[in-house]
Amino acid sequence: MTAMQKVSIALSADALSDVREAVKAGDYASMDHVFREALLWWEESNKTPEERLVWLQLAIQDGIDSGPAIEVDAATFFDDIKRRGCERLASANKAA
Repeated sequence: MTAMQKVSIALSADALSDVREAVKAGDYASMDHVFREALLWWEESNKTPEERLVWLQLAIQDGIDSGPAIEVDAATFFDDIKRRGCERLASANKAA
């Protein structure tokens, strides 16, 4: 993992309010996550079409290499994710 460095930025009152609201609404876990996602979007928007094609080809190959597709019932799949998330939250709350 790349070492993180702290930086300071200046935002308008409106921009800061928007970021805080996004975190408060649960769209992001923290202000850091808002800015990380913005940077990822920025990096993606600066990629050339050739770079995007290479990424897509690699992603397709990863899918092929992962093995045969299996049929999944979406409701069961998402219920399982929700159940495991609730268990993790309950466990974290007990530890706190």
